[in-house]
Amino acid sequence: MKKNKYSLIALDIDGTMVGDSKKLSQRLKKAIKKVQEKGGIVSIATGRPFSSAKKISLMAGCNGPLICFQGAMTYDLTQEKILRYLKLDNKIVGKTLDYFIQKQIEVMLFYDDTICSNNLSGWSKNYAKRNEIKLLESKDLNSYKGTSPVAIIGVSEPEIVANLVYDLKLSLKDNALVTHSLPMLCEIEHLNAGKDKALQELLKRYKIDKSNVIAVGDGKGDQSMIAWAGLGVGIKNGHKDVINSSDMLIPPPEEEGLSTFLEKLIENDLSL
Repeated sequence: MKKNKYSLIALDIDGTMVGDSKKLSQRLKKAIKKVQEKGGIVSIATGRPFSSAKKISLMAGCNGPLICFQGAMTYDLTQEKILRYLKLDNKIVGKTLDYFIQKQIEVMLFYDDTICSNNLSGWSKNYAKRNEIKLLESKDLNSYKGTSPVAIIGVSEPEIVANLVYDLKLSLKDNALVTHSLPMLCEIEHLNAGKDKALQELLKRYKIDKSNVIAVGDGKGDQSMIAWAGLGVGIKNGHKDVINSSDMLIPPPEEEGLSTFLEKLIENDLSL
């Protein structure tokens, strides 16, 4: 049976590249470097905001464009150039905020590298601190109507978030992307966001076929790219929809699952 050679590898960050420690292993950095020496392109594809995602990409030594905000933004770190940046329509923003206000939900609105939030529980403040992003607090979410953030995120308990996602998908219909990369987050981005769509744009840039793409991730926000890619790789303890959409499963970061997978890929000259 003929093996397929891969040219582009897209990696989620949380739960894929890093575990609870949030630290990249030296073994993973070494594996990424060797993949690139073999001619592969390694891109991060994450729901994280730009500054936080950029930091990880630079630390990992990735040579491909950075995909962040669940695919709403793609940035070429080498040329320091935005390749794709999709912001929410202000009508969608108004409708989403009305719903979150009614439900008394903690909300974060992302404007480039600034978060605006009502910070009801303090979670948003801690998130901004962890990701080294400026936080502007305001209890009046109505003041953000008429603006166009790149993303809106509702924060709550997982069982509540599941209902938020369901309601907003029905309410916003086909006018926005509604997902949850982490169980406690309900995320709203531009309809044409999505890691799979961002990767499709990169195929045109590099003139490669999707059969030559590997996508690796663990969360609900990774499902679209895993199902779309030539080889979809899920994390064994990941979201059930990711597991069901994956061509193969690897262990979590704590067990160096991604490092082991990339090392096998290197041994086979980027073919599997």
